[in-house]
Amino acid sequence: MNELQKLESFEYELAIAQTVEEVKLLHSAAEAMAKFAKANQAATEAQNKIGRFIVKAAAKLGEVLDKNYPKGGNRGNQYVSGKVEQDDFGKMPVSKDESSNSRLINNEEELREEVMEEIEDRGEVITVNKVQKEIRKKLKNEIIIEPTFDENIKTDCQCPNCGYEW
Repeated sequence: MNELQKLESFEYELAIAQTVEEVKLLHSAAEAMAKFAKANQAATEAQNKIGRFIVKAAAKLGEVLDKNYPKGGNRGNQYVSGKVEQDDFGKMPVSKDESSNSRLINNEEELREEVMEEIEDRGEVITVNKVQKEIRKKLKNEIIIEPTFDENIKTDCQCPNCGYEW
């Protein structure tokens, strides 16, 4: 399979990529390979190998964005003058959604691997969109903290009418 050999060379190129443009070029090439594999009804295993590379490219994009375009950045306030000029952080080379998804996938490495395994176990094809959605679901579920109740908590006050204690 010639596409999988190309994928191995893309892995090397991705490892040495330093700019958003380099990463996006590899990402686009891998997306094209994924569409070709899907159109030719390639095995799910082969499609997942390509999908894993695309997710890895998205993570690398997040890494490059974090390094070169920190969150918040300088959005160019028109009312502030006399500031020392910085790099133009206001003009990101990717959309807000792509930046958010790439940074999430990059920063949640353990969840990324766990989610990709779950997708493979279900027999589905790995995509960036599926991975980021499931990571967001898992993070949302972690934040929810169930309150605990204890009937033996000592209270200071009691309502004289109903007996409610607080």
